Amino acid sequence: MKRAFERWGWVANSVLFAFYHLHLPWAIPANLLDIFALSYPSRRYRSAWIGIIVHSSQGVFVLALLLYLVLK
Repeated sequence: MKRAFERWGWVANSVLFAFYHLHLPWAIPANLLDIFALSYPSRRYRSAWIGIIVHSSQGVFVLALLLYLVLK
């Protein structure tokens, strides 16, 4: 991606990921925003760990919210 799109490779990757979910067209804008939040920090700090941490924290937040709603 870096060779083809130079410094905008993370944007191209985000758009391709969002349109990979074409079978859920209502989710494309949300996926696009989500992957921007994951890919830009990873590119800036040149580490996949940033994206992994952000993605994992999203999952923990959703799990905590579901547990709260179910056990309420």
